Amino acid sequence: MDMNAQYDSAFVERGPWIAVVYDVFHLVKLYNDTVLTAMRRRKQRELEESGDRQGYQLYKGSRYIVIADRKTLRKKDQLAQKNNGRLNSLDMVPS
Repeated sequence: MDMNAQYDSAFVERGPWIAVVYDVFHLVKLYNDTVLTAMRRRKQRELEESGDRQGYQLYKGSRYIVIADRKTLRKKDQLAQKNNGRLNSLDMVPS
């Protein structure tokens, strides 16, 4: 079941004998949105307060990297490298 509070309360009210099971997608999403985001933002604040602007920017733009699957990141990197190689091989000088 979706983790919507209204769904949960409706099941508890109308069918208390029903065991509610939440789907894995919503559990992982909740974890990512609360725990990982809180940890990443805390580290961002620490870096900003210490004056490490470069570190701050790294964490600021890293949400996807933190929550993404390693296989997905590798595939995206390989595709980007292939595309960059193709772009570098093109003659980009105007005639």
